[in-house]
Amino acid sequence: MADSVGEKRSVLDSFLALAAEIENLRARVSNRFTGSAAYFTLLESRFAELREEKIEHVLRLSRFVMRRVAPAAQTCRSVLERLTSLSERIDRAAELLRTSIDLHVEEQNQRLLEDSNRRARLQLQLQHAVEGLSVVVITYYFLGLTGLVLKAANNLGMKVKVDLTLGVAAPILLVAAWCTMRRIRKRFRDYWGYAVSLSEFG
Repeated sequence: MADSVGEKRSVLDSFLALAAEIENLRARVSNRFTGSAAYFTLLESRFAELREEKIEHVLRLSRFVMRRVAPAAQTCRSVLERLTSLSERIDRAAELLRTSIDLHVEEQNQRLLEDSNRRARLQLQLQHAVEGLSVVVITYYFLGLTGLVLKAANNLGMKVKVDLTLGVAAPILLVAAWCTMRRIRKRFRDYWGYAVSLSEFG
């Protein structure tokens, strides 16, 4: 799609250059052609004021002149009309290309946004998975320490039921580790939110 957008932008640049060239040409010939049209209109009115009488086998002056001037005047009008029409068509084509390019860019931005959201969701899921694994590891670590303490107490003569105590302590340690992780995550979130707000005000 990037190549397509690049090609369309290249074509659009060509259209804009052509439109500028046509406008420059119109600016150069418009005054002359407009003056020619005004001169032709004036010539017609002057011949009308002469009120020539028809003489047999003699060509009237107005007909003689108009036969030679009228084609030139028509050519001037035709050239101006064609230049105007060509300029309008190029403008329409350029506008369509701009719209197409804008749509392509918008679609590309939408895809990038969707990819960014997808990566953010994956990162969040990975973060939750790591946090859950961390809770399990921390709980397992503290259970190991608790087991060592209980075994040491048994060796010192204290009658402690190690398995029962560890079984009771396991869910307590698990909940404590989970609450601790949530508290740490909340503190980090509050800290980064505060830092972002400070950077925005700064």
